[in-house]
Amino acid sequence: MKVALRIVPLAYAAIALAGCSAKVLSPTPADQLRRQNSELAAKVESLERQLSEARTALAAESSRQKSGVGESEPAEGAGLALSPEAIEATPHLAGISIAGSSHTDRPLSGEGCVARVYVTPVDGMGRFLQVVGTASVTLYWSPPGCHAEVLSCHEFGPLALRAAYRSGFGGTHYTLEWPVAPVGAPTGASGSGPSGGSGGSTWTCGGPVEVKVEFTDARSGRVFTARRALAAIAIGTGDRQ
Repeated sequence: MKVALRIVPLAYAAIALAGCSAKVLSPTPADQLRRQNSELAAKVESLERQLSEARTALAAESSRQKSGVGESEPAEGAGLALSPEAIEATPHLAGISIAGSSHTDRPLSGEGCVARVYVTPVDGMGRFLQVVGTASVTLYWSPPGCHAEVLSCHEFGPLALRAAYRSGFGGTHYTLEWPVAPVGAPTGASGSGPSGGSGGSTWTCGGPVEVKVEFTDARSGRVFTARRALAAIAIGTGDRQ
């Protein structure tokens, strides 16, 4: 027992000495350059979003003036004008992105194939922004040794896009979901896609594919584009939001 009591203080002393002798590494010039590059890249990205937002606001105002919207407003609103600060604070679309969790999958029925693309529109401050417009999605597949071919095209109009809005544990986004026919599928299969493969190659809801989303903003008329490779997840895992 006495031996054990003697060992415990010695152990604490050894730990303390080890802590005191720990060497603190100071940042190297290369570390400082990497940090500066990272900060500059973040600033450039922020400025690009703000510039894109300003262009959208300008295009929306130009479109409003050309269409004459607001000229026949009720009398009580005739003298209403936004202050410069309110105009500057009004969010506008700056860009869209596609989440890495976007994928292709088979539904629980095990028949056909479904593409699910999660799209996030952001304003000039990088915050989610609800939008009104049309989203056109194109799914590409690159068979081995061949050029990319279009697997499927689908369009979500303003009402369909509004219905695709989701907000929950998975974040806030638009879930663009549509059926895709496998390459080589028989005529009449669900979804839209080519009726035959490329050089005997087949795509059956698996393998690398790429999606392109083109969103046309109804207010400004600007077109925003995003592309991303999609993963093929386990077959039959069911619907996702």
